[in-house]
Amino acid sequence: MTSICENAIKIRRECNHDYGITQHLWKMEIMSEKNATHCDDDEDDDDDDDDDDDDDDEDMDEDMDEEERRNKRRILVKCPDAFERTKKRYDEFDDDYAKVLASSDTKLSLNLLPKDTIIEVTYDYGDSTIIYLKVLHAKQKEVQKLLEYFNMEADTLVDVDKEEWKQVPAYSLPKEQQVDYYFPNFSKIFLGHYVPLFNKKRTRTSGGGRKDGDKQDMNDDDDNDDDDDDDDGYDDKEANSNTQKASGAASMGKFACIRHEKDTPFCFIENNCLDSDLLNCPTVMDINELLQVAEHAWSPKNYHKDDPDHLDYYRYSCIMRFICAANNTEGYEKIKEMIAKENSMGCGAKMLVFQLDKTRKKHPFDFEKVFPKTHAMLSNGKFRWFLYKKDILRVLVGRGAGYSHRDYERRQVLKTWKYKFESFHELLCAVEASWVYKGKELKADDVLVDFDADLEPSQPGPKEPTCYGNKDDCVQISASDKPEKAVTALAITEEDGKSILYSGHHDGTLCKYCLDDNQHLWTKQMYPNVVNDFTESHEMWGHFHLDKTPGVAGIVIRPNGKSQKTHLIYTWTHIYPGFPDVEFKDREPSRVKCWNSDGFLKREYICDVGDDEEGNRAHPTISTVVFCELYREDLERWVDSMIVGLHCVATSIDWKNNYSDFDLETAQECGEGNILPFFEHSRGEPMETWREDIGLVRALAVCGRKKTVLSYGVHLGHGFPLAIVLWSCEEPGVPLCRFNCEQCRINGVAGLSVHNSDVILADCYADRIVAISVEEYGLYPKINVEGYGKIGNRYYIDEGFHGRMAMSGPFAAMANEMQPTVWIFETAKCASNSALDHKDGKMRAFYMKDTSYDENDRHRFSGREIAIGSVRFPEFGGNPPSMKKDENPSCMIGSESKPDDFGDGGVIALAIRGKWLVAGFSNGTLSRVELPKDFEIGMETDLSCNHQASCSSLPSDMWYAPILDFEM
Repeated sequence: MTSICENAIKIRRECNHDYGITQHLWKMEIMSEKNATHCDDDEDDDDDDDDDDDDDDEDMDEDMDEEERRNKRRILVKCPDAFERTKKRYDEFDDDYAKVLASSDTKLSLNLLPKDTIIEVTYDYGDSTIIYLKVLHAKQKEVQKLLEYFNMEADTLVDVDKEEWKQVPAYSLPKEQQVDYYFPNFSKIFLGHYVPLFNKKRTRTSGGGRKDGDKQDMNDDDDNDDDDDDDDGYDDKEANSNTQKASGAASMGKFACIRHEKDTPFCFIENNCLDSDLLNCPTVMDINELLQVAEHAWSPKNYHKDDPDHLDYYRYSCIMRFICAANNTEGYEKIKEMIAKENSMGCGAKMLVFQLDKTRKKHPFDFEKVFPKTHAMLSNGKFRWFLYKKDILRVLVGRGAGYSHRDYERRQVLKTWKYKFESFHELLCAVEASWVYKGKELKADDVLVDFDADLEPSQPGPKEPTCYGNKDDCVQISASDKPEKAVTALAITEEDGKSILYSGHHDGTLCKYCLDDNQHLWTKQMYPNVVNDFTESHEMWGHFHLDKTPGVAGIVIRPNGKSQKTHLIYTWTHIYPGFPDVEFKDREPSRVKCWNSDGFLKREYICDVGDDEEGNRAHPTISTVVFCELYREDLERWVDSMIVGLHCVATSIDWKNNYSDFDLETAQECGEGNILPFFEHSRGEPMETWREDIGLVRALAVCGRKKTVLSYGVHLGHGFPLAIVLWSCEEPGVPLCRFNCEQCRINGVAGLSVHNSDVILADCYADRIVAISVEEYGLYPKINVEGYGKIGNRYYIDEGFHGRMAMSGPFAAMANEMQPTVWIFETAKCASNSALDHKDGKMRAFYMKDTSYDENDRHRFSGREIAIGSVRFPEFGGNPPSMKKDENPSCMIGSESKPDDFGDGGVIALAIRGKWLVAGFSNGTLSRVELPKDFEIGMETDLSCNHQASCSSLPSDMWYAPILDFEM
């Protein structure tokens, strides 16, 4: 059942891009034989339909409103042959002809699951998905196991004997010393009683929000109402509108350890739909503190003054409260970040987090003194917990079972009490009297071999790399809150013994900073500020993606000739010269501009590759730029060169993959190519272009000890990977080998890093690395994809379109805009790492594996294990934009939402050199962190930066990409 619901259906839903339902949960309900209705034939069915005496389930369904019926998830046991009869008549499974045989709280008799019984699994909030399971055979033992798995009443219920409770000293305490007296609201909600959100009574909807048009009664007087709970703000009308309890299952105690030793949920209270929590304590904490902060979270607020979160507009079951220990600052911040993202997306539920002040006064109630056994059990680090559900209390030992870790096996139950407790104090007395295992009193230091042998995480996460900096360690270089100042390119070099940072921005400006003293040196307008005329900065499914910019698209730093004292700055942009005054048809070729260190233009490299296939001037956009040495046969020496990858397509002859039949002269006779080399130190003199069918050039890299150039190209249109081609520097324009990407999982490359013959790609928009090696076999080298390492930030394909990678020496840094964490890798060691996922094949075969978040995939975090370090920057570089207030929030829209054009606040530009790691953000803010001195080993000895690898995010279907003329 778990396999069906968590894999097959989930994959089908995600493949159809249906994300309306994010939880995949189900529930089984069992009805007693007494109330079960058997339909032996069609005539009986008709009689049942005409019968005025409906069964309990039909009465319950009639009382439900449409929304409650839709939210009801259940498993129904159908009569044998009902499915076939109904299918013949209506071609669908109609409940009128397949009566409910299971729906309440008693044991399931063997005759309710005979052979050929059909079980209907209603999945995903009611009617959206239905599975039909057929009973092939039934044995008493197998039925018993089924009951235990679905958390039914298989365990023996104990008749309530209050004499056992009376032996607990706390039972005889006066009411003013009981837990309910000190924590009345938490006690009520734990038992399932309604606790109002506000002190003042008013007319509200059944979900908690006021009805449209209703006004608050300012003259309500609690003294004139006879309800006993008026003193606590109890709203009789609102409470009676809820046909079910205000809450579902409630638990306290450590029942799971999931990802790591701190991922130990300690308390939860589910809502009455059992699809979300009303309260959740994600980590173990002191019980006294838990009671205090939970009481604070559930205390009714003053409607006029204390409702900044607009709780009045949300359904009661859609308000989720997280509680956190006062000393758990890290956990509190993570919950706040998660809540800010969820609330801003308007996911339908309102999430709040509560934490007490560290300087709080000691509370007069001491849980340890009142319930010493229970306190000892819940605080000993072992799995000891109790669960109260449907007026049944179970005291349990051992790790929780099931997908949510909240189920159990029969052998885990120490004692079961079927009783509707009048107070939380009475319930705790029952728990205090239940710590008995196999007839002997259970003590805190007792070790139960069956349950305490393994206390390690059940689903351990990856071994996280060394953290080289948290957000508190990051220093803000420059603050901004304007989307037009989005950082588009970064580069670090040295000048007069100091570290210098250059930052390019969406508005066409280039800024220069000194990192050593955080000093801003100058800002110059390198390209016209035409952001308002070039509105290509947008959000993709709520995530920032700057695919092209009229500003600085890239920066490369090179020494000024043979001098190692001064440097030159190479930049390019994605717009043609003269935009927007010059019409597109009259545009000139794109240019790479060279500036001195003071920001003055020295020369330009004009990228003209002739005509397109229609006879018009092609003038493609610049995609990537790298620098290396090329051998000039006419000069008989190697010369410094610049290689430009262009955003255009050049078709070619169908050569062999190893290019053993390649002829350079024939290729050049076909026309201009989309890789254009220049003499670096000339006045912009170009060389012969390189032509091969490599698609749109998305990335270039210099590898093989600078003797080869690697190109990565994508298809025109859909943008899927086409080929990786290795080019010779000794014979410029000659390809050495080709790797066709149709046979691998590579997709969404956002950057790359090289070190000698080892290459890593920032794949899946920088949420995964791909390790590539270039090996030489005889005369011809070979490109191998060694494996994949997933970070695990992206849950679906429609998330995180913007990623970046930067390199310096042997190190590479990678980030995705969804998260502010930067992951650092050692390029040469990735290919041999044992954590790599070596499975490969056509991308479509791995579509769901690569684009979804699968808890059962052991490689889901392998990239984190491969990384040697990480740095967590603050969102938006520590300068988050102001949240927009929603004047008319509803239950489906958060009361606050993030501004447009800013995205999730993660990193969109990176630079690394030696000890400096710099991140740029969508609001224009720059932040840096200082890495250990180990990163200075192997760093560039000259002034160059970004010269060996370059990648573009230019789209293949939304931007002009000409097809060059083919002359043969």
